[in-house]
Amino acid sequence: MNAGKKITEKLSDEALRTATGRDWKQWFTILDTADATTLTHTAIARLLVESHGVDGWYAQSITVGYEQERGLRVVGQSSTGEFRAGVSHTIDAPAAELFAAFDDPGLRHRWLPGDGLTED
Repeated sequence: MNAGKKITEKLSDEALRTATGRDWKQWFTILDTADATTLTHTAIARLLVESHGVDGWYAQSITVGYEQERGLRVVGQSSTGEFRAGVSHTIDAPAAELFAAFDDPGLRHRWLPGDGLTED
């Protein structure tokens, strides 16, 4: 599992070069030249797409890698500075029964007791 690793450790120079024509060091030089440490995450990604023809997924990856390498964010931190966690639970039931349970507060409470689950 790659949890806790910088994106530059998960996406190799070779893979990045194959996809974009440049490796991490070359992208970081380009972004440093553009003074990208002063730009937002969105602006950096847009610069990569619009000025360098990078595919959106790789533009996001390069942007995150750059932000991590330049100390603008740490592993697991969103572009807004937040840290988020998620959780899921698999329920062994037909979809129709599951949807009915979430639509009916009484049934939902029997399936998921407690006050932790609310509708927004």
